[in-house]
Amino acid sequence: MEEASGAPGQVLNDYFRSHPPSADRIAEIQKLIAEQGWKPGPEKPLAVRYFFLAHEAEDQLAAAKYDKAIQAASAALALHPGHPPALVALAKAACAKQDFAKAAAAYKELLTNRQAAADSVRAFAEQLGNKALAARHFADAGRFVAFSLELQPNNPGSLKLLAEIKLELGEVDAAAEIGQRLQKLYPQSAVDLVEYAANASDTAFQTHNYARAARFAAYSLRLQPAQPRMLSQLATSEFALADFSAAAGAYRKLITSAIQKKESLAVAPVSNYADALGSLARHVDARKDFQATLGPGKGFDEDLVASVKIEQAGLEIMAGNGSAARSLTQDNSSFAPEHAARLGWWYYRAGKLDEADKLLIHYLSQRPGDGGLQITLGWVEIEQNKPADALHRFDVYSSDERAAAPTSAGRAIAQWRLQQKDAAMIAFERLSKAAPEWTNPTWVRALYGPVAAQSAQEMNAELQRRIAARKH
Repeated sequence: MEEASGAPGQVLNDYFRSHPPSADRIAEIQKLIAEQGWKPGPEKPLAVRYFFLAHEAEDQLAAAKYDKAIQAASAALALHPGHPPALVALAKAACAKQDFAKAAAAYKELLTNRQAAADSVRAFAEQLGNKALAARHFADAGRFVAFSLELQPNNPGSLKLLAEIKLELGEVDAAAEIGQRLQKLYPQSAVDLVEYAANASDTAFQTHNYARAARFAAYSLRLQPAQPRMLSQLATSEFALADFSAAAGAYRKLITSAIQKKESLAVAPVSNYADALGSLARHVDARKDFQATLGPGKGFDEDLVASVKIEQAGLEIMAGNGSAARSLTQDNSSFAPEHAARLGWWYYRAGKLDEADKLLIHYLSQRPGDGGLQITLGWVEIEQNKPADALHRFDVYSSDERAAAPTSAGRAIAQWRLQQKDAAMIAFERLSKAAPEWTNPTWVRALYGPVAAQSAQEMNAELQRRIAARKH
């Protein structure tokens, strides 16, 4: 169609290239008129002018000059109604200007005998929707995709795009309904939507945008529940947001699924599950929930069995019962000294500082280089108002990657308590970017002692003051 519409223009161009220059031709014609005494008559438009106008409309459309494209296309159609290239340019330009009534009229005219051209109009609307979404212009994106779906209801590409827009707007239920419709009509598009949501969650998680990571992970799981990695990411994100009840629920699902499928279960999700439960107000219920989820630990390897026992004892400490913890440490032959770091952590969380101190010092005499024991004792010493003693505890190396942020936080808090405020603020600002949960008072209070929580809150206030000062 494009080749055919361009043929007359090419013929005329070739003609004018092979003849004398325009000025010479005009002079010759004027001389002939004078000699013959011809009288000027009314001008008539060139019969093929609509071809040039249609091409002009296409050029203006490509240059995103939509008003000029509409003007040129309309002029072409006035000379030659129904000319397909002019209709396409008019429909697309009108769509870009969000004059959807005009665009729809041109689309319907094309639909009669130019179906491929008509489909290009819908695809253009979808393309504009994708561009608006990428630019985070969600209202515009929604209007473009709505027009695309008006032209072709349930088009898979536009449905997927609409779900993405709804997700960005936080309209998760609406996005889920669209996803479920895709699963019935176009399963592969639904798979692509699940992957899109998972990738968006990954990107947000890597930049510590936990609210966005949780929203997209939850959506991906809603359409495809069998995603252990995404479920773990959801739980971690919810925990970082201090939504401990939701985090506990996600960890419970993760653990239960692994047990039911007889898959290997790592220590980390078990410890994280216990931490989430321990952050809830009803400590007795937390202990029962943990026991109901993990049971006696049948089929677990020895490391996991030991971890389950320690977490169970820790939740009982939080509920006011330390008998299980004491029984674990009575027989040194079956209790690894390194495990005392986690048990000491539970004493610390329960506010039982003397018990934590005694336990940790005892096992540090056996494992003086253990990072976990040193770091946990550092937190105890901060609450005991011993920041100088605590500071050097946070200089040790820990093989546990999860200890990186708590170690940095502990060092910053100890420095703050020692009035080393500039050093403390440098560390805390870095921490606020790498682990923003430390700027959330609810999160810090739930997991750490009151001295640590107060210090973190003071440093965060100072950080905000310094950031504001830099702007002036």
